[in-house]
Amino acid sequence: MSIIFIGYKILEINQASETKQFLKICTSRMLGVLTPVLIFIIYLLITNTYMEFIDYAILGIGTFSNSSSYLNLLRSSMIYERILAITTPLTLVIMLIVCTLILIKRNLFEESLIKNVYILLAYSIADITAIYPIADTSHFAVGALCTLISSIYLVYNLIHACYKHIKHDKLMFTIKTFIEAFSILIFVINIGYSMLILSNYIDKLQDNPKLKHFNGILIDKDLCNRINKVDEYLIQKDQEGKTVYILDSMSAIFTIPIDKYYKNYDMFNLGNFGGKGENRNNRGFKKYRKSSSIY
Repeated sequence: MSIIFIGYKILEINQASETKQFLKICTSRMLGVLTPVLIFIIYLLITNTYMEFIDYAILGIGTFSNSSSYLNLLRSSMIYERILAITTPLTLVIMLIVCTLILIKRNLFEESLIKNVYILLAYSIADITAIYPIADTSHFAVGALCTLISSIYLVYNLIHACYKHIKHDKLMFTIKTFIEAFSILIFVINIGYSMLILSNYIDKLQDNPKLKHFNGILIDKDLCNRINKVDEYLIQKDQEGKTVYILDSMSAIFTIPIDKYYKNYDMFNLGNFGGKGENRNNRGFKKYRKSSSIY
């Protein structure tokens, strides 16, 4: 995203003289981007975790095998999710067409529109990569956000363009009134729905079971009881000098309340074991077999 934010203006260069200005903008933005990056690198050096960052965040990507097809979103039982799953790629295609038209007939478009479309397209393409390879609801909500904002922007500009070409005063007043009323209605519905969700959350929070480090998180009572029973067993084994490893993708929910952390085991999914993949855990099993329990 940072690279796109810095480099999208290269699309606006029409003359060789504009290259100097482009490089000046790139330099100033690069300084802004590098600041958090340098802070993160300093943190890795201070904590001596830079090699583990490379192992898990870069080399470990090659071992990731979980995936979910985008078709699952199109077949979703929730109608709004199906609509958004269709709208997202359609918006990208429309924006690509608009960018192509801008390159061919730049004089037909306002400069502000050209700049905004370039920025929104760049961010949308970068953001939508979050959907791959697991195209489920949560990844889609993150990856499609910029594209959905872009779709609203395109609809707004289409209405604005049509509005400017209407000569009939009464018709213009009717359309303007309708748009304003519709916008207010959408705003009121959103506020009302958000307040309803907040009210339901507060009501459920009153009866929410208490669990360490889970404050404010709604949790099923049966699951809470299960966590407590498992944690009692883990604590008992710990007192006996024996460590218990739970090999499950949700094992962390059992270890968090008792302040335990077992590297490579608490999120037991392919892709979370670093560059050596599951072979690292196979060696670990042999090493801990005599002093540990594995479930």
